[in-house]
Amino acid sequence: MNKRFFRLQRLLWIAESGDRSSFNQMWDEYYESVIEWNYKLNANRNRIERLAGQETAIFFLDFRDATRPENPESIHGRFKLAHDCLLRVRKSFLTNSKNLTERIKEAYAALSRLDIEIDAFILSLNQILIETEEKMEITP
Repeated sequence: MNKRFFRLQRLLWIAESGDRSSFNQMWDEYYESVIEWNYKLNANRNRIERLAGQETAIFFLDFRDATRPENPESIHGRFKLAHDCLLRVRKSFLTNSKNLTERIKEAYAALSRLDIEIDAFILSLNQILIETEEKMEITP
C-alpha cells in the first residue's frame, strides 16, 4: 500500500512542477506498483480474511465497489478512484490542457481520502491482530 500510495503522490508533485521527463519516468515506476498490487490483490484479500475476518477483508477489497466507482468503500476501490484521477491528470499534463490544475485538485482530494482510509484500515487490522494474539496468550 505504501509503495503505491507514495508513487501516486510523487506523480502529482511532479505534475505540479511541470517536469515532463521526471513525470514519464515516475509514471513507469508507479505503474510497476499498480501491476504488483493487482497481481497480489486476491491473495492479500484472502490472507486478510483468514487472519482478521470477512469484514476486514471487505474493507480491503469489496467487489461491490465495481457498482459504485465514484464512491467506493474499500481500500482497493479508493486506490482505483485515485488511479482514475491520476489518469486524467496524466492526459491533461501530456496534452498541456488548461484543466490540469482542476485535475490535480481532484486527484489530491481522492488521495487525501485514500490516505485517511488506509490509516483506518491499518488501525483496524492491527487492533484485530492484537486482540487475536491476546486471546491466544490467555488460552491454555
